[in-house]
Amino acid sequence: MKASKIFCFSFAMVLSAFTAAHAIPIVGDLAVDFRASSWSGADTQSSWTVGNATATAGGSTFWQDPVDGLGVRGGSQSDEIDHAEKIQVAFAGGMNLRGVWLTDLFKSPDGAGDPKGEHGKVVIKDSNGNFHTFYFYGDGSDQVNGEQYIDFLETILVTEAEFYVVDYNGEQTNNEYSVAGFVGVPVPEPITMLLLGFGLVALAGVRRFKK
Repeated sequence: MKASKIFCFSFAMVLSAFTAAHAIPIVGDLAVDFRASSWSGADTQSSWTVGNATATAGGSTFWQDPVDGLGVRGGSQSDEIDHAEKIQVAFAGGMNLRGVWLTDLFKSPDGAGDPKGEHGKVVIKDSNGNFHTFYFYGDGSDQVNGEQYIDFLETILVTEAEFYVVDYNGEQTNNEYSVAGFVGVPVPEPITMLLLGFGLVALAGVRRFKK
């Protein structure tokens, strides 16, 4: 019984660490973080480059802030992408990415009446010239700041990404969001690996106990 309790505790700790890893990372912890100070110069600009990533505002100039990342000025919300705008990000030489974090993406009554809330898509172009489209809705976000993680489900060598708003039944009002940044190839944190190892040891102990 004691070994079983140890295993359950270890499993809970590992699960907790895994869940925490899926909360939006602090500023600077994304592979490409539009909230970081290095991107502050993008504000009021139509294009900005940091490292191998060049972002371009379609329709106007950028809004940048350290909480939500990049949006596009003008439209119904001056700090977000709306129906007449887009954000394009090009990666010189390509970049291995796993997903993207969005902000300001909320559920109904936002989203032009869509019961799922604000609605958008990101189109990813990989190094082979193939396109991958991911749709997202505000009802899947944390409603405090509209944060949502879009998982690419695999690591993709991305050369280009474009963000759009998708209309609902021809309606475009109250349908907008911001882009916080991209997630790279995950590297397990030492504490997570330690907890996982502890859990496996405890599991082995339970098996021996049952024998």
